[in-house]
Amino acid sequence: SRMTAVLRQPQYDPLPAEEQVLILFAVVRGFADDVAPEDIPAFEQELREYFRLSRPELLKELASGRKLPPEQIQRLEEAVQAYKRSKTA
Repeated sequence: SRMTAVLRQPQYDPLPAEEQVLILFAVVRGFADDVAPEDIPAFEQELREYFRLSRPELLKELASGRKLPPEQIQRLEEAVQAYKRSKTA
């Protein structure tokens, strides 16, 4: 149900591809497992905003469309973990 919630987008207003990849990455890697399905839209919005403000270089790398090397995957995981920690602090 979390994946279904993540895949919903407003008609005629799709998210940038790099933000879609970020959100799917977070859900597939289990970072949204503790988020109630009804809270997924807020989780998505806050995660995207966090990356826009704090990690724009990672979004830029995602926008390149290239396959993610292991070190970039690790940096993405660390950044999503930092976002999650910021929400519980």
